[in-house]
Amino acid sequence: SLTGKGNDSEAETRFQEVFMEHMSNMEKRIQHISDMEANLIDAEHFQNFSMATDQRFNDILLQLSTLFSSVQGHGNTIDEISKSLISLNTTLL
Repeated sequence: SLTGKGNDSEAETRFQEVFMEHMSNMEKRIQHISDMEANLIDAEHFQNFSMATDQRFNDILLQLSTLFSSVQGHGNTIDEISKSLISLNTTLL
């Protein structure tokens, strides 16, 4: 009967050890999942930021293209005015 109690005590101790080890492993897995979730959220924020940056960059390129076209148009107008003035000057002389 004493050996039975000893075996029960050993079994209980072993059960507690296995249980604690299992709990520790579960806590580690939960922490790992939590870390992965945080990393995913960071990646999503970065992707959103990156998309917003790309959109701003595209908007700036469009504005520069429009500005370049406008400057080119004004340059052509100035060339035409200059030619007209030269022609007028030649006519007056």
